[in-house]
Amino acid sequence: MEAPEFEFAHLGVNARSKEEAEKFLLFCENVLNFKDKIEKPRGCFIADRKMELMKDDARGTFGHIAIYTPDMDAGIKYLESMGYEMDYDDIRLDENGKIRMIYIKEEINGFGIHLTSQK
Repeated sequence: MEAPEFEFAHLGVNARSKEEAEKFLLFCENVLNFKDKIEKPRGCFIADRKMELMKDDARGTFGHIAIYTPDMDAGIKYLESMGYEMDYDDIRLDENGKIRMIYIKEEINGFGIHLTSQK
């Protein structure tokens, strides 16, 4: 089976506490000069949405890696054909009921890996 289009979307960085998350965010904003923060309920995006700073200890030992694909069905089928089990118990759907985000069940090198239909 030929691989569908995949593209790196973002890196999610877990925090062990809210204080640690705030310290890392201040480093990114004040030292690295990433001023484009987009707040979300469980974290925030910075660096042109390439990094997601989690406010707590989220999925993945170290964090997660989001992989964009314009064709979620093809991406899921491809990964399953390569032997990866998808976590259908923890999916997010779009407004049309289609899968918007799905994780591979296993961690790879300490990271949760998920497909996303959003860049």
